[in-house]
Amino acid sequence: MMAWWKRFGRRAATLLLTLLMLLGTAAGEGADKTVINRINAPDVSADFAFAADADLLEIIFPQILDCDAAFLRCGETMLIDCATSGQARRILNMFKQLGITHVDKIVNTHPHADHIGGFAELIKEITVDELWLCFPAEETVHCANAIKAAERAGVAVRMFGDGDTLTLGRATMQVWMLDKPEYTRLNDRSAQIMLTFGQRKILFSADLEQKGQNGLIEKVGAEMLKADVLKYPQKPRPLIHTDKRERAGGETFGTVNEAFASDFARVPRCPVCGKKMKLEDGAYVRQAADKYISIAKCPQHGNMLIRVRLRLESDGQKRLTMTAAKASPSNLAYVHTKRLQMTQRDAAYEEKYGKPVDLEAELEKADRTSMPFEE
Repeated sequence: MMAWWKRFGRRAATLLLTLLMLLGTAAGEGADKTVINRINAPDVSADFAFAADADLLEIIFPQILDCDAAFLRCGETMLIDCATSGQARRILNMFKQLGITHVDKIVNTHPHADHIGGFAELIKEITVDELWLCFPAEETVHCANAIKAAERAGVAVRMFGDGDTLTLGRATMQVWMLDKPEYTRLNDRSAQIMLTFGQRKILFSADLEQKGQNGLIEKVGAEMLKADVLKYPQKPRPLIHTDKRERAGGETFGTVNEAFASDFARVPRCPVCGKKMKLEDGAYVRQAADKYISIAKCPQHGNMLIRVRLRLESDGQKRLTMTAAKASPSNLAYVHTKRLQMTQRDAAYEEKYGKPVDLEAELEKADRTSMPFEE
């Protein structure tokens, strides 16, 4: 299954990936089991020609960028994670196409903006019975904001955690979470959900990183993690970078352009050996007004993923901080894709407004509560 998923990539379908699991009315009694994959489905509301009394679990992954959400129907309806506020519109468009105006449960795997930020936008246009959280309000500002939005809309807030079992119609969902002190990253503490429907299993792995993946295997055993379908971690990357965060204290500059013209930004150093590295294409890729990434190559240790963050100081100076990580193949593909998207986006902006993007103004407007780049 892993090979299948990697073949399509982290965002498997360019439009929608719909998984339909047909178990039939005799599920569990020797009936044939069928998994049907539809890629680039032109009409997700089309008649699939299943028997009227067929016992179905339907899972739809909407086309969203750099965030997570999965819509499930099995008698009841559920949304596992709900994207960012900016991408929530894509989920609402999908709901409109499907004729969905109500969701029974929204389950959040961890309170990063790309998994719960869209909640407040969604409940403006659809009704929701319950919001299920596995972290307290004080964990992140995004979690606190979601709870406030739920209270205003009359959505019941429920808590779940390690060892709990959730239900969706006839489907059951076993929850595992890592809570030992060594798992400091929120991604590694995100809820892992093993959905079982008849004899079929799907593992929703949230943003679990390498350390968390190893910890999960140690916690529950490899046999328990066998599944027919794996929802691959949204941002898989190796853990190597945590030992040396080169120049993490950062430096301050008068303008954004000065920051990126500096040797500090242009000549990152390898986190392993400290040698100077050369940036790919000599430039950074803008993820957001205050977050940039690039690839740099160490002659000895190969490609490194470079992440920088800009912050406004009280005196108006811009502080630039940097981390370096051993780059995986998925990191390389991600940066290349982002570079192309940024080029196209900036060109469209300049064509529309007759001027390039004002990086200073964008930084001024940047959301101070956005997810830390290292997560």
